[in-house]
Amino acid sequence: GLPVGAPVLVFIGRLIKTKGTDRLLDVFAALRARQPAHLLIIGSGPEQGAMEERTTREKIEGVHFLGAMPAWAESAPYLFAADVMLMPGYLGLAVNHAFAFGVPVMCDGTAQSNIGMSYSLQSRNAVTAMVVNQMESQSYHGAFVLQGCDKTPTAIISALALLDITRQRRNEAP
Repeated sequence: GLPVGAPVLVFIGRLIKTKGTDRLLDVFAALRARQPAHLLIIGSGPEQGAMEERTTREKIEGVHFLGAMPAWAESAPYLFAADVMLMPGYLGLAVNHAFAFGVPVMCDGTAQSNIGMSYSLQSRNAVTAMVVNQMESQSYHGAFVLQGCDKTPTAIISALALLDITRQRRNEAP
């Protein structure tokens, strides 16, 4: 039930301060001031009440609290609907969900050298894009990919998962 044409952002994670829940609403409120948009919040936690109160108090429209969804099958439709995942605090495994569904991830850099994964998302997204571009531009039947540093394993897995999702959508054989 989301209107067509408005960007859809998604956040997946426990609603705790170290995940950047205040910054999440700051960024979304700034975006909403410029254009219609929707923020899907998948998760629960101690900050949820304060976040809900803030969206009401500051009249931040378009925020949808969907609750915790521990199974991929539950969150999949929301990830397919998302244009971008916004992760303003420390990163966890939620970024892997985004990569698996081909959703770009935006973080503000504070996640570097903090709790959670410690890598540059931009460089990993670049590696993912390079693998996808190479595979889509050629007629490959398979891929053998070598890892070069700590950023590439998940990027390559993400790219191959994205290619497989695309293959399935096209009804192509594996």
